[in-house]
Parts: sequence; C-alpha cells; structure tokens
Amino acid sequence: MHGTETVESLISGALDILGSFGVRVDGMTDRRRARIATSFLALAGMRRGKRWSDVSDVSSRAVRTRDMIKFMNRHLGERRSEGSYDDVRRKDLKPLVQMGIAVESMPASSPNNPSRGYGLSVDHGRVARSYGTKRWGRDLEELVSRRGATGGEPAGRTVEKLPVDVPGRERVLMSLGRHGELHKLVIEEMLPRFCHGSEVLYVGDARQRALLRDDDGLESLGFSVGSGLLPDVIAYSKDRNVLYLIEAVHSSNPFSAARRREMGNMGRGCKAGIAYISAFRSRREFRRFAAEIAWDTAVWIADEPDHVIHFDGGGAIGPHGA
Repeated sequence: MHGTETVESLISGALDILGSFGVRVDGMTDRRRARIATSFLALAGMRRGKRWSDVSDVSSRAVRTRDMIKFMNRHLGERRSEGSYDDVRRKDLKPLVQMGIAVESMPASSPNNPSRGYGLSVDHGRVARSYGTKRWGRDLEELVSRRGATGGEPAGRTVEKLPVDVPGRERVLMSLGRHGELHKLVIEEMLPRFCHGSEVLYVGDARQRALLRDDDGLESLGFSVGSGLLPDVIAYSKDRNVLYLIEAVHSSNPFSAARRREMGNMGRGCKAGIAYISAFRSRREFRRFAAEIAWDTAVWIADEPDHVIHFDGGGAIGPHGA
C-alpha cells in the first residue's frame, strides 16, 4: 500500500485526477488550479497523512461550502475568507457539479439552504480511491465507458488525438493540448538526444494517466509503482543502467526538492541510477519555475533541444569548448 500524502502531493494528485476526469486544469492560472484542487480535496476529506484509498464520496461525506473553507484553511494551507462560501459554490464547485464529479446532498432544496452540502459522486469517489494503484487505468476506463467520455463529452464522440512514436514500442495516441505536445517532444526529441537507446516504461496523459505503463519492467528494476504519483515519462537505458524520470512541465510539478525527495523514496530500492529531468517548452516557461528546481536534477527546453541545464549539487566548474 502506498504511503500517506503531503499537502503538496495531494494537490498535485488532485489536479491529475481532475484532469483525467476531463477538467481542463492546464488552461487555468496557478491560483485557480489551487482553488479547484483544494475544493476537490475538501469534498473528498483528504488532508495531510491520508492515503488516496481514504477518499470519501457523497454516501459518507457531504459538506457545506462554509465547512469546506474551514477544512481547506485548517488542513490544506489555504487562507480563504470565511465569507467567500458563495465564490466556492459559484466558481470552484460549479464545473465539478456540471460534470457530475460533485453532487448535491439535497438536490431538491434551495441553493441558499444552509444545510445543503456537496460530495463526490459515488462513481468518481470509487475511481479516485484507486489512484496510484494498478487498478487506476482500468477503473478510469470503466467510468468513461459508463458515463460517456470525461469532460462532459457525449459517449461515442470522436476525440482528436496526438500520435506519438515511442522508441521500441507501438505508436500511442495522446490527448491534444500543450501538455500532450510537450510529452511528444520529450519522447521524440529529448530521449534520442540524451537517453540513447533507452526503453520507455511509462507515459502519462492528461485524460488517461497510464497511457503506457510497464509495471513489470519498473518493478524488475526495484522502482515502486504503487506508492505515489508517477512522473510524466519514465525511460530506462540498459547500457547505462540509468532510469530517467521526466516531468513535462506545462503548469505545475517540476522536480522541486520535495518532488525529488518523493521520487527518491519510490526509487529507494532501485537497482539503476536515477536521473531527474524537468522538461519545458521554452525558456519563458522555464523561468516561471526556475526557483523551484532542485539540485542534482536536469532541465531540458524543447525550443533549444540540443542542450541540457544541469543543476549540479557539487563538483568544480570547468572550461567548455568554444
């Protein structure tokens, strides 16, 4: 069973879950993303020290917006005004209710009824409880097949996909969007340049987290696959005996010190050396996160694909060729 979660990992996981459910979190500002993520966590009763298997749904937990604010301030590091409950209902909960992720405990009551509460739908709560486990991809697919495509799209609608050529494997189809485009650049441009001959063991996706997932390959290396949120791309070089953990950073989650520590714990028993890489589309996007990048990690920028920035924690500075 995977370990308990920090507030940072809970917010990251909540955004990943919501993205998989079809909420377009990539297009939100950082503050908007934090608000919708902490609202989701308050509905689920998730706070520091909880596991994703502890997620509650409306059958066991329904909370008023006032109580959600108290929960977020007390357990999730928020500082929301207690009088902002109407903003929570109109701005943070509205898209979740429209998509059926959140449901009302008293749907027939007046919107201004102070006893009216919200909770996660039973279906979405069940799927969220499998997050970070081998059941996640299967449970998510079952949810989509029952309720139609995530994100409120009608069942049977054809959704455009982005083809990605994965070295040594069949082509995969990724969800369209800037995040998917960066995944494609990492796999098709960065891996051949800097991770020569590596085999891709995992590829995430905005809608289906485990688009490609070789649990046997990861576990044979001693890397724990059930203890937390995996990075966007994982590849292994047998020649170099290096496992490359790569975050495709569009709007969150580079390899900060906390994220690197989390991945280090997952790879504690790994038989290969581990390289941590944060990938960005441009220098402009990299600058937004530069202060968060941890020592002993690397940065790759897609607009300048032939270079890597090394955040080296030690060693001397030496000359470079002209």
